[in-house]
Amino acid sequence: MARLDFVTLGIALGVFAFTLAVFALGLLHLLNVVTFWALPLTLLAASSGYLRRTWRSHGVATWQALKQLRLGPASVFLVLLGVAGAAALYVQILTPENFSFDTRWYHLPMAQRYAMSHAISRFDEGFWMGAYPQLATYLYVWAFLAPLPLLFDRLELCAHLEFVVFILTLAQIPVLARVLVPRSRPWLGWVALFAFPAIYLYDSNLHAGSDHFAAFFAVPIALTFWRAWRHFEPRNVLLFAAFVSAAALTKYTALLIVAPPGLALLFRALWLSGKLRDRRTLLALGLLVLAPLVLTTPHWLKNWVWYGDPIYPILHARWPGRPWSADAATQLAILETVARPGALDMAGLLAALRSTVMFSFEANDWYDLRRNFPEFGSLFTLTIPALLFVRRPGRIAWLTAGAMVAVFCWYLLSHYERFLQVVLPWMVAATVAMLVRIWQLGLWPRLALHSHSQLDRRFSRASLAAAGAVGLRGCAQPTQGVRAVLDLGRCGSEALRAAGSRCGHDPGLQPQLDHRPPSKSDQLRSLARAGRDSRDLATARDDSSAVA
Repeated sequence: MARLDFVTLGIALGVFAFTLAVFALGLLHLLNVVTFWALPLTLLAASSGYLRRTWRSHGVATWQALKQLRLGPASVFLVLLGVAGAAALYVQILTPENFSFDTRWYHLPMAQRYAMSHAISRFDEGFWMGAYPQLATYLYVWAFLAPLPLLFDRLELCAHLEFVVFILTLAQIPVLARVLVPRSRPWLGWVALFAFPAIYLYDSNLHAGSDHFAAFFAVPIALTFWRAWRHFEPRNVLLFAAFVSAAALTKYTALLIVAPPGLALLFRALWLSGKLRDRRTLLALGLLVLAPLVLTTPHWLKNWVWYGDPIYPILHARWPGRPWSADAATQLAILETVARPGALDMAGLLAALRSTVMFSFEANDWYDLRRNFPEFGSLFTLTIPALLFVRRPGRIAWLTAGAMVAVFCWYLLSHYERFLQVVLPWMVAATVAMLVRIWQLGLWPRLALHSHSQLDRRFSRASLAAAGAVGLRGCAQPTQGVRAVLDLGRCGSEALRAAGSRCGHDPGLQPQLDHRPPSKSDQLRSLARAGRDSRDLATARDDSSAVA
């Protein structure tokens, strides 16, 4: 295994192991301030010998290569652009005012609940989000165990954990790009991520949520998929299974980067098993099927034991969960409607297919956040046709195809732009590899590449300015929201949940715009009222029938 591949996969595997350790300690009611110090120190001590050997074999050589690195003026300029982009994201996390609706609703309230109760336990009221994948929440639990005097400090520690994971994701992109273009040096490819302007805007930015934690596993999934596809061996398959499990344990929309490579590798495994019929291939096939089931037991087995439904409450129609009520079905229908899934008929499938090339040119978010301005970024989309002209396109085409299949699934599952953040590392790596190949073609392609980058820059700048000037006014988080978040120290997790409903999604606190379409909270309330009215009408009909 290449040195940088080894480091990339090792760090991601360490993050996954850390979260599983937090979960295990939570089941044992051992979440306390001692755990905050003892858990990382224990893991470091357990791996100290291995870390020393790794440093001697990989670290010294890497350090020598970094010392010999010489950057020209263009490289320095790119580095400064990347640092400026990271700084623009960092300043946003310096206040809890930036936290998203989902963060205030359940990510941080659940983390604080687990920390205050010293355990990860069942929600007796059947809080649905408590049964969702929550790997990021387990990391936030560790932050809430910190012996810090102010709630603000713990909240900011959570935000900085997400920032560190984001920086590690940036470092992964050149590693994957070098796999796509061997013998190249795309070490500044991470800067390309900042050419996708959605990363600067709420709610695709850093907001102490879980999207960027899921994106952190995108590159390890791609690297291990490439290794397992070429060498279908048990150890490669086991690594792949670990990373797809980590992504699946983070959030349901991470299935965008789990299902396509997983199914592709399964079909190849079945073909190889039928062709080779050797014990090693059959063992790898068994690991591909069973390892993800075992590694995801912190989600589905926990839910099965506590709620009677492995993915509670989604299977309630065929797998009755507990607790359940007459009102629950209506509320779940409201939640599913707000999720904005695509239709599974012919028209819906064609729309999903069209979205694979048009998603970056269309607005796919709440109107009160973006109005009708697309801002995701089209650099990936505009480089796809170049696959027809570059040398050795196959190494890039598989990742490009994987990203497009993920976009297809995204449209059918829930086509809000922030859910594409899990696919963004694939798009950036494929774009960087494509730009390197175009650069290698010579002078005229380089001039065309310059014109292309100017077009994308102008389009992105216009979209970003329009969304920032118009869309962000509708989602500005008022200072009152910060005070409400800080009340969490006195009032518990319910205060943070209430703060989430008051910050950025209450029309009473937002600038009133004429002819503004209903916001997210407006739609939720309208659907809830419709559900109550329909139930009241049905009850009245039943009563009248009984009287008659």
